[in-house]
Amino acid sequence: MLRAEESNLLATTPTTVLFGLLTLRIGMQLVSAITVFEGVSAFYVFLDDCLSGDPYFRWGLPNFERGLSWVSGIVGANAVIFGIVGLRSARTLHLPSMQLFRRFQAGFMIWIVIWFVMVGMPVDFQYVDVPVVESGPLARAPWTPRKQILDPEWPHGRPAVCQDVADIRVRLAVAIEKKFTKSELMGKVVRKLSGNLLRSILPCDKVVRLFWVWLLCTWILRMYCMWVAGFFYKVVLRGGDGVLMFGSLEDLRKPYAETTSASRMLRDRIRNAFEEIDEDGDGRLSLEEVLHYLERTSLLYRRLSEKP
Repeated sequence: MLRAEESNLLATTPTTVLFGLLTLRIGMQLVSAITVFEGVSAFYVFLDDCLSGDPYFRWGLPNFERGLSWVSGIVGANAVIFGIVGLRSARTLHLPSMQLFRRFQAGFMIWIVIWFVMVGMPVDFQYVDVPVVESGPLARAPWTPRKQILDPEWPHGRPAVCQDVADIRVRLAVAIEKKFTKSELMGKVVRKLSGNLLRSILPCDKVVRLFWVWLLCTWILRMYCMWVAGFFYKVVLRGGDGVLMFGSLEDLRKPYAETTSASRMLRDRIRNAFEEIDEDGDGRLSLEEVLHYLERTSLLYRRLSEKP
């Protein structure tokens, strides 16, 4: 015998995300809008770098900075396009569009990981001057010969992203002064703020930690977007609309949902329900059989067949 929630022909299940706060359809629209926003941001930074000639942000070491910038701009433009595809598929329930959106999310995640590795992994080897004599009065004398050694604080190289952050701080301070110092009163306030920005010190080890935390947060967000897109796709395959679906959520774990059309699945559910309602197997349904079926499948219809 089929379980009650599977055999009841009228049984539907709400499909929600974010702990039930949003319907799945709104969740799909939300992740699509996030994808559009990310794409617009990436393309704007790329376009601003190309037009201004004085970029605010660095893209890793100089030998591959230009290539990363162009790829980031192309990926950003595609994120806008596929985000719009996701928004449209949430409204039209068009399965091929959902598949395209899902695949782009996977590719987008791979690109994000590549970008963070290419920007965050390179290091700069810095040298410091030290006295030839390591200790004693001669080590402190100004005339003592000196030699260059690797910075002992960063024996394996200083992460290049630390210098990138320092350069960003300088460029932002200069840009703020240029843009907001037209009036004398405003100029004083802005010069003070930009001076504080330049004097602010963010240790390199903290910059590196924040950079990789940023990667982790971005990766989690992208994985969630992929999960929502996949969830929405499977629900629509089962005949759902992003708000309700036939059957239970456990049905989505079955490979059957990936290979069978929604109409075929609904037809099979009707056939299974008919076979269970038809208790005597004569191929016809009587009122008593329907009442018994409803009693078995839902507490709402208990004692329905009892005569008054």
